[in-house]
Amino acid sequence: MADTIFYKLKLKKNKTSSDVFNKLQKSIKKKGPTKNWICSINENQMIIDFCDEKSETFVLQFNGKSANGFCKVNFPMEGELFDDEKKSEFKAFVGMLHSVKSYCIDMEVTDDYDVADELFKSLDYKLVFRELTETEKNRLDRLYQLGFTNYEDLLLAIFAEDLGMPEDFRWEDYFHNQLKLQGDLWPRISRICEYYLYETSLIKKKRLSETINYQQPNYGDPPSEVYAFALGVGVMYKSYHFQLNMWGRGAQVSRYYTDKFLPVFKTAGNYEKCELAYRYMLSIYDFCKFVYEGKTGVEPETRKKYDNNYKYLSEFLPTTW
Repeated sequence: MADTIFYKLKLKKNKTSSDVFNKLQKSIKKKGPTKNWICSINENQMIIDFCDEKSETFVLQFNGKSANGFCKVNFPMEGELFDDEKKSEFKAFVGMLHSVKSYCIDMEVTDDYDVADELFKSLDYKLVFRELTETEKNRLDRLYQLGFTNYEDLLLAIFAEDLGMPEDFRWEDYFHNQLKLQGDLWPRISRICEYYLYETSLIKKKRLSETINYQQPNYGDPPSEVYAFALGVGVMYKSYHFQLNMWGRGAQVSRYYTDKFLPVFKTAGNYEKCELAYRYMLSIYDFCKFVYEGKTGVEPETRKKYDNNYKYLSEFLPTTW
């Protein structure tokens, strides 16, 4: 699949084009996805031939402290050759460019499909599986003692409290047309997560309703952070019959879930599962840089009791799309 990657960077005062070229060259290994790449460097220019007979030659040339340009590549953008970092030329190329970001006072990497931009930004930070604060631990204990001993129900109770929901309700009665994860394609739990974010949270100091993704009716996709949270939390639910998110920062969430979270979670008891699920949900929330603001004009509503017949709980989430 052809994709054009655009780059723009401006060096710090104490960095030179030679510093950049030397750093980039170290990313090109004789094995893995870069094994066929051929790199050459002259005074102010670095050239990479990808040797696939489909991609353009990458040329990085500086004009003083600045460089900008583009390169059309024909790397796989789906399947194993994209998903596996040890095989993906696309991810290797974006990762190579990201390796010199610390040398720059300004740097951007974008492409035709917003894949490179999201991947480039996701490399700035890693998911940290954080501990609960004292307030969060008290909330966990309070809900667990009320009867929310199923981790799926406990997370739904937390969402309901923050949203100021009544003691019992149906999620679908509160969904609205502004949400993007609509229709039978999306698991109900992922739609609940999007609704929660839409009503309670800020992203880049804006509510989701203020972002271009939600303001323009024809803008089909929510921000990638919404995908990462909605699919990342959703995968913990038995009713989630959907693929893992392997796009941008969502791929980091999925890898953490499979490699680190799930092995510990499987052997945990009921209380430990609730604690782990709560920590994981908050860790993804923080990783995506959401900030809790609360639902406009609504006070949080503390759960008063537990009843397994409450219609907002996991038992009543459909298991088919």
